[in-house]
Amino acid sequence: MKSSVQMPTPRFGAKFSKPSNPLTVKAMPYALFSTIPPERIGLNGEYDHNGLSKRVMAAFEANVAIAALEDLRVTQRGRVVILMGRLPQAQILSQLVNIALSVEGTGDVETTGIRIG
Repeated sequence: MKSSVQMPTPRFGAKFSKPSNPLTVKAMPYALFSTIPPERIGLNGEYDHNGLSKRVMAAFEANVAIAALEDLRVTQRGRVVILMGRLPQAQILSQLVNIALSVEGTGDVETTGIRIG
């Protein structure tokens, strides 16, 4: 003989309450989700999807003459800093690469989009 358990069918607008003895789930702190990746940290420590490129550009402006940076564009792809545009001298490009690599979060610097002259 089969025993059948009849489950109540919920009605439209029915209210459900919490069970009297709910299972307790402890929140597990995951370091992966509680910190901002270095390449996503903005100028003021906030989350910024393009934070690395902004911090690199700020470092350039602090260390190189602004006139040399007029035709330079800085973007990022993850931890890769991408330099595009035109620079007046090859020596400045070398300096910019060293500065970019010193910024926290930079894994590599791409310079294929740079023209000298």
